[in-house]
Amino acid sequence: AKGRHDQGLVFIGNLTKEKGLEIILESLKQFPDLKLTIFGKGPNEQSLKELTQKMGIEKQVHFLGQVSNEEILNKLSNYSAGIALYKAEESYVYYSDPLKVKEYLAAGLPIIISDVPEIGELLVNKKAGIIIKNKEDISKALAIINQHKTAMSTAAMDLAKEYDWVKIFDRAINQTETKQILNKG
Repeated sequence: AKGRHDQGLVFIGNLTKEKGLEIILESLKQFPDLKLTIFGKGPNEQSLKELTQKMGIEKQVHFLGQVSNEEILNKLSNYSAGIALYKAEESYVYYSDPLKVKEYLAAGLPIIISDVPEIGELLVNKKAGIIIKNKEDISKALAIINQHKTAMSTAAMDLAKEYDWVKIFDRAINQTETKQILNKG
């Protein structure tokens, strides 16, 4: 039977282009045993489903649609890592979900995250997450998480309790907005 933390990757969120799920899907081909569960709906849902079929990985990817937060929280600890990918052009939307990161951590899930200033660094420093910049990084991240599952899981739970995530995300948003204003000038 599958125990705690071994049902693969989990993603919670709106299925928009900015979420970068395509690179995760593309990397699944290299890991035929790895599953990805997606909670959420959105404008990109249909094209993600088509991509999974085109790539022949439908058995690995589960689209569970809109599910109550309570139900998600009950299931989170079954997974081995949480995915929080954002593209820079999302600007502040990029950070709109500190809760998701915190929920992953509280369930003991290491996080695979894009290079988000401060948040990414914090996760890496506390050994509770791994920053990825491209497809190649995903396989490295998965290998590291597999190798250090227990330690990373403990680090994740400790980190969830330790910080005021809303403040961290607020600071990150302000840094991004300031940069954008300066760049436009």
